[in-house]
Amino acid sequence: LRAALYGVHDIFFVMDAAERMSILHHDREVRKEKMLRQMDKVKSPRVALSAATQKSLDRRKYMKAAEMGMPNKKFLVKQNPSETRVLQPNQGQNAPVHRLLSRQGSICRKNPKKAAKC
Repeated sequence: LRAALYGVHDIFFVMDAAERMSILHHDREVRKEKMLRQMDKVKSPRVALSAATQKSLDRRKYMKAAEMGMPNKKFLVKQNPSETRVLQPNQGQNAPVHRLLSRQGSICRKNPKKAAKC
């Protein structure tokens, strides 16, 4: 107990302001990291979350971390190419990407050799 008392005394009466500020800065960072670790532990392992829900939670966690001034590289989420893909006017949402709809007949026009298959 006495050692802790001397430690506190040294912080406030012996150290200069720059050293005290660095101690405060370090303490704040440790608290933020601890809170982020606790947020990771809160997830319930017994409940399987959908990909959309998981993505929403990750985005919310990243926004909270950014608000605290602690953007972390592991929270940065890159968008998948499938998310950035723009639908063509003649393509429905559920249509496969690699081929056009059969009712358009454009495959037959582009490749006359495959016309018999259309």
